[in-house]
Amino acid sequence: MKVLIVEDELLIAKVYSIHFSKSGVQVIATVTHPDDAIEIMKNETPDAIILDVQLKGGADGIGFARLLRKSWNGPIVFTTGNSYIKTNQDISDIPNCFVMTKPVESELLLRKIREMMK
Repeated sequence: MKVLIVEDELLIAKVYSIHFSKSGVQVIATVTHPDDAIEIMKNETPDAIILDVQLKGGADGIGFARLLRKSWNGPIVFTTGNSYIKTNQDISDIPNCFVMTKPVESELLLRKIREMMK
């Protein structure tokens, strides 16, 4: 399985990346902005994406997910430090996604991705 991580908190992204790699998951890239994710996806298609809802610099993870759905339908797991309920309402129109509230344990995140890929 190939995963793309879009997370602006570098320590969190590194923890996910290390755990996923130890679990046999290929992390194709860890990026901090949706524009970087788009560039990566021009050359490689992930099986799943871990996507922070609110990225630095005003980047919007939910808006990026809506854009992605025009050409890619893989699982998206949103991570957020904000209200789980509000975020769930915001993503209700985006298929094949799930929200997890930070801090998210890497193992739980990985389990959810695998579950969504079935």
